[in-house]
Amino acid sequence: PTKKKKTTACDEFELLIPSAAFVALDLEMTGIHLPDCKELLDDTPAMRYAKMRTVASRFNIVQVGITMFHRVGLAGDADGIADEYVARTFNVFTFPGKGQQIILDSSAVEFLVANGMDWNAWFRDGVPYLQKNAAVALKAKLLPTESGETVALVDQLAPKPPMTLDRPEDTALCAEALSSLAAWWDGID
Repeated sequence: PTKKKKTTACDEFELLIPSAAFVALDLEMTGIHLPDCKELLDDTPAMRYAKMRTVASRFNIVQVGITMFHRVGLAGDADGIADEYVARTFNVFTFPGKGQQIILDSSAVEFLVANGMDWNAWFRDGVPYLQKNAAVALKAKLLPTESGETVALVDQLAPKPPMTLDRPEDTALCAEALSSLAAWWDGID
């Protein structure tokens, strides 16, 4: 998709999400099974969650699908619940950030290929993301701290005056970051 289509999709998503009756989330991953995490019929919900959490932390997310459901009128049952909905789906390829491993399970790859997965789009257009440890390290590096503790979230969200770059090295770093972002964005088309 082109930048214009991506911008339009983001605008549409932002407009539609507040009025959704409910939202469904679906992840396509590079694997969903591990040999040492077999699902058993007598697993408790807690046991199954622990197994699936292990599986999800091992494999990569390929695509995030979000479907918003909007009621079509209110002519539903006696309880007033509509029996017709319009579904609007948005799909986003995601790709692990630099330095992260990609682990593929052959059965997941076979499933994705059989269902039309565009591997080139995944590599080329995937939105980069970080694993939890890398995200925590980056957050600690970028967010201000007081006495070794992260500033309270309320303080972080409070309105602040615009930042002024006074030092030449800060200006150069900002220009380089913006240039890299623009190059990445231009390469998406």
